[in-house]
Amino acid sequence: MDSKHHLAIFEVDDCGCCETGDLAADEGGKAYGCHEKSTVLTHREEEVLRRIRELSLKAKAIKEQLKRFEEAESVDLQAKQRAMEVLESLRRLRSALDAERVAAAEERMRLLGHA
Repeated sequence: MDSKHHLAIFEVDDCGCCETGDLAADEGGKAYGCHEKSTVLTHREEEVLRRIRELSLKAKAIKEQLKRFEEAESVDLQAKQRAMEVLESLRRLRSALDAERVAAAEERMRLLGHA
């Protein structure tokens, strides 16, 4: 928007306290304005951390299952092997999610103007 003097006029953000030109958007395309900056994490970070927590719970359950296999007198070796494979798969996925978590944190810093 321009004034009659051809000077840019910024609109007030939805918070009512900030004047902004174009609102920044996170990688998912969601607005990242004053209100969003008042929280610690971006939507992307929250989603990645939620997925990491889910994986951690699944891994914990599998580790408990493996512990029971170790304590049992007779063990179904195929079931134990499948559980170990699932655990390894979860570890690989966790590693990928950790890289995504770092990227999301870097994105937050960029959106906040620190990069």
